[in-house]
Amino acid sequence: FDGDTVNLGVLAGEGVSLFTVTVENDVPVQSLTEIRGIVEEEAIDNDRSSGNQDDSDLEGMVEDNDADNRKASGSLDGVVNVGADEEASYSLSSDTSSLDDQGLTSGNQALRYSVEGTTLTGYVESEDAEGLDDEDRVVFTLELEGTNNSKFTFTLDDQLDHARLDNEAGDDSENSLAIDLSGMIVATDGDGNSLVADEGSVLVTVQDDIPALSIDTQTGEAVTTGGVVNED
Repeated sequence: FDGDTVNLGVLAGEGVSLFTVTVENDVPVQSLTEIRGIVEEEAIDNDRSSGNQDDSDLEGMVEDNDADNRKASGSLDGVVNVGADEEASYSLSSDTSSLDDQGLTSGNQALRYSVEGTTLTGYVESEDAEGLDDEDRVVFTLELEGTNNSKFTFTLDDQLDHARLDNEAGDDSENSLAIDLSGMIVATDGDGNSLVADEGSVLVTVQDDIPALSIDTQTGEAVTTGGVVNED
């Protein structure tokens, strides 16, 4: 307490470590936020599929007879807690095994997946070549855009095979299929620490479409078709 001083810098220069501050890095951690989207097959209307519009929408649909119901969009913000290292930016993983493990099919053909930049494409391979090309049948896309790629848009372009209820044919029900996209979502903080979203964090539910009777606009009655064949 008599006012004498010592220059720690001089001692440090002599290889003597007297005072050290350790800064522990902060990294992203999984949050409890769940991201959900809903699309329906009946909203598809293209040269491959044309849905049967009805009023049996799942809760959360915008409104019936709306072509936008084949799309689901929202924000990924909150799916992870970034901590001290600024806002999260988002990207798509190149590892599609989490989708492969779900065994999704369309027309009884297994889906394959392609990641190009901020676009994920689920498709059925043509017989011409390996990898996504113009000959393949696109079933859905997932696109990231906006600030830090935090906005997602899921677009359904073709039908997905849905399981039969009670494993019985002809259940006549528009059941639903949940696609877990969590394993494709990578959140990265301000100093480059990354985290893949936990299973079940990002789900898009696809409502099935089923056959419907064709109604004659003049008579209001169901249209039936028939034919005669000659065995001779």
